[in-house]
Amino acid sequence: MMKYVIETKSISKKFGDHSAVDGVSIAISEGEIYGFLGLNGAGKTTLIRMLLGMIKPSNGNAYINGALVETTSCRLWNDVGYMVETPNAYPELTVYENIEIFRKLRNLKNSESTEQIIQKLGLSPYIGKKANDLSLGNKQRLGLAKALVHRPKILILDEPTNGLDPAGIVEIRNYLKELATEFGVTILLSSHQLSEISKTATRIGIIHHGKIVSEFKTKELDLLQNKKLWIHTTDNILANSVLSRNGYKSVLVDGQLWCSDKKALTSPEEIATLLVNSGCPPKSLQTESEDLESQFLRLIGQKEAII
Repeated sequence: MMKYVIETKSISKKFGDHSAVDGVSIAISEGEIYGFLGLNGAGKTTLIRMLLGMIKPSNGNAYINGALVETTSCRLWNDVGYMVETPNAYPELTVYENIEIFRKLRNLKNSESTEQIIQKLGLSPYIGKKANDLSLGNKQRLGLAKALVHRPKILILDEPTNGLDPAGIVEIRNYLKELATEFGVTILLSSHQLSEISKTATRIGIIHHGKIVSEFKTKELDLLQNKKLWIHTTDNILANSVLSRNGYKSVLVDGQLWCSDKKALTSPEEIATLLVNSGCPPKSLQTESEDLESQFLRLIGQKEAII
């Protein structure tokens, strides 16, 4: 039987009559980056808190390295680094002092690990600055530094790029990929942005109203996108008739003609040849893919925009 690094089995959490997490089962292997995706309030943070033993599940169980997570499972966290929601810090202490405290709490003897993580996360210019005076992005970097100072084999990160500028997002993304591919670190990270998480994760699970509604490998994302081949000809009415007679599912609305058949999308040249031979040569053929935000909303059955 395969042993997963991070696993939940039908885990649920109720607050009164509200089910924040409802029967979620996930299994994450060593070296995998699992993207946990959902709108704000979907249940991401609640599940992460149960994984970390911060709150007790109403039903089901969570496991780290095959061991049952309980609120008293202190030894489980030796190999785990985590950041949940807004990273906490001692506001009147400097960046260096904050990380030093966490290094000592982790019983790390080598003080060089503090300097190394400060340098790795681009905090060197702020080493003597109080945590309270940092920008939101640099507070996020500080939170990541505390999660990473002991070089954990497991990372659980809630919205890790929140507040970072575009350059910082790319920097953190590349660092997480490096940890997974070169050092075998297993990473669970949450986000509400498919466009961002798709650039980092190897597998994505979408949670909505506390339930997993979709799970797929990131490389499959393109196959899950809705695509259309827009067709503009000298006679779109005739073209629609020609396509229908030849087995293509075409749609003509307000004079606009499009086709979503897989064959049409992969071999538009065949469409062009068919239309030319039928007396309605195409003026243009253009493939359109839905954007990632629209795809995310479709997958969770939402129509409103992501906030």
